[in-house]
Amino acid sequence: MIWSSIIPTTIIFFCWRLWQGLIPVDVVIQRRIGSHMASRCQCCSAIETIHHLFIDSCITNQVWRHFSDIFHVTLWPMEGFQYRFQSWRFSGRSYKVNTDGCVKDGFASGGGIIRDSSGQCFCAFFSSYGECPILEAELRAIFDGIILVQRLVLSDLWIESNSTLAIHCITKGGRPWSIQATLSYIKYLLTFDRDTISHIYREGN
Repeated sequence: MIWSSIIPTTIIFFCWRLWQGLIPVDVVIQRRIGSHMASRCQCCSAIETIHHLFIDSCITNQVWRHFSDIFHVTLWPMEGFQYRFQSWRFSGRSYKVNTDGCVKDGFASGGGIIRDSSGQCFCAFFSSYGECPILEAELRAIFDGIILVQRLVLSDLWIESNSTLAIHCITKGGRPWSIQATLSYIKYLLTFDRDTISHIYREGN
């Protein structure tokens, strides 16, 4: 999610360190050196933790509310960074489908998860595809997701896959003969003027 060409590298690595709990706040430093020391937030009397600084302090909440008003994003009262960050990704679409395919020991499988506009899990799916290359597994996972969405009578979709090649084949064309049938079905089922399909890095998929 955070690995994007449009985000400055310094911001990307800061977000990654934040996500991994590596920002050197008092509590993290205490854990590293193995000793206790006095800890106090610079803005209030609370202990300086990552969660306090970036989630639940009074100033942090003012910042979250400020930008949620600008971008019309609803921030739900849940713990942790992941939900806050993902809330920005869900805005503007009714349903979001994340898919992935894999090949292990020559046998392929794939699946995904469908979430609603608030980020809540709507349903999940999984299939085995037998022997096939990884690109076909990625495309079949996308195809399975679209079929399930249509059976559930859902619309206004945002589909994401961590396979750049699969996304390129769907949006730009150029494909080996072995995936032509699956690719044709996907293009037939997608409504490109209403639905969105895009790449996402594995860390955010």
